[in-house]
Parts: sequence; C-alpha cells; structure tokens
Amino acid sequence: MGRERYERRGGDDPAGYRNGHQSPVAVKTTMGPVELSRPKLRDTDERFCSQLFGTGVTRTAALEALVISAWVRGLSDRDIEAALAEVLGAEAALSRSTVSRICSQLRDEFVRFSENDLSKLRLDYLYLDGANFKMHEHARPEPVLVAWGIDTEGHPHLVAMEAATSESADAWGDFRAGLKSRCLRAPLLVISDGAPGLIVAIEVQFPQSLRQRCVIHYVESRIMWTRGSNARFRRTSSCSNPHNHRPSKKASSSSGGR
Repeated sequence: MGRERYERRGGDDPAGYRNGHQSPVAVKTTMGPVELSRPKLRDTDERFCSQLFGTGVTRTAALEALVISAWVRGLSDRDIEAALAEVLGAEAALSRSTVSRICSQLRDEFVRFSENDLSKLRLDYLYLDGANFKMHEHARPEPVLVAWGIDTEGHPHLVAMEAATSESADAWGDFRAGLKSRCLRAPLLVISDGAPGLIVAIEVQFPQSLRQRCVIHYVESRIMWTRGSNARFRRTSSCSNPHNHRPSKKASSSSGGR
C-alpha cells in the first residue's frame, strides 16, 4: 500500500487498506516448512506482494537450487523426492512432479539461452576456454566449452556454454559453428589457452581478430614446467654428486681390516 501501519491514505495514495490476515501459508525452505501470515487487502484489485518472497511463493530459491544441484549430479526425480523427504521431512519435501517441473524450467531456460540472437552484441574481448567436470559419479571428467566476453561499453556477457566429449579441433569447430549460426560478430581480440584445437577454430572463425594467449594459463604452464625441471635437476645432481654415494658395508669392513 506504500503506507505505514495505521497511516491514513492521502489523496495521491492508491486505494485499499489492510484488513487482518489471510490463512497461514507454508513456504518450503531448506530448513523445513515455515508458516507465513499474509496481510489481507480490501477495496483494491492488487494482490499483496512480499518483498522477501514475492507473490504466491510456496518454496524458496535456495530449495530450488538444491533440487537443481541434485539433478545436475545425475539423481532422478524419484531419488530427489526421496532425499528431500529423508533430510527435510515429509512436510518440506517436494513431489516428483514439482521436481520435474523445476528441472524442465531450467532446461527450457538453457535452450533459450543457447539459441538467443547475438547479432546486436558488439564485443571487444572474447574469452574461450574449456573446463572439465565429472557429470556422473565414477565417470571420467568431460569438458564444458565456454565463451564469455566484454562488450564495447565494458559490460561482461556469458555468450555460450556447451558440453563436449573433448577439446579437439572438431569439438571447438562445432562450438564455433554455433556462435556463427547465432550471428556473433568478430571481436577485436580473442583470448584463449594454447590448445591446438582451439587455436585452429579461432583462426577459422575469426581470421580478422587479434589473438592472445591467456596470461594466467601461460604463467601456470611455466610454473608447472619450472617445478618439473627443478625436480629433474635435483634427481640428476643427486646421482652425479660423488659425496652422496656412501661406501657399502663390505668395502668399509675391508678398509678397516687393512
């Protein structure tokens, strides 16, 4: 209503007033169900909207995030329903249909994100990289190819994200083709690591763009190479140093006898 408690309505204030509370509503959270009493409004067509939970919310975003996290890790709708009932109790658990609906909404959002038009996006810097994740328990890590960039006004954008079987030239080529089909314009500078397949895809897709190797990847590779070289040097020095060779017990006893 935009007014304090018991404050009278002014001439420019919206119509309506509070008149008691509605029946308590249970909001499911990661800590169990919480009962809320929503104010009842009179003489207005507007619904009460909580600044904390919004309008008509029956579960928190944290609980939905927990469901999504379990689904991404390979749990089925039935397994998620049983796990929530076991941990949070039957009153706070979500039904199998609700779990399926939450996951379907996430899938639909990702499809829309993967197909949105990029023709109006003007990037100065485009970053391309892959990160390995275990999609399921006891499975080998698989790469997820990611593209994000900085536009001409300095704002960051997550451009694309796609699961792949490897970081080969073919995999990055398919990823590149997806960006092309969405009409992404060539950026001023493309930043990547030194993966050969990725470099080939960049040179084919963005031949007019400048390319720079990621400084962080370069420094990390130099550190790993230096550590390996130092370890090999220490092993070589230890073997070639005559002071590190102790005489055998047989040789010591022979010299002591003389």
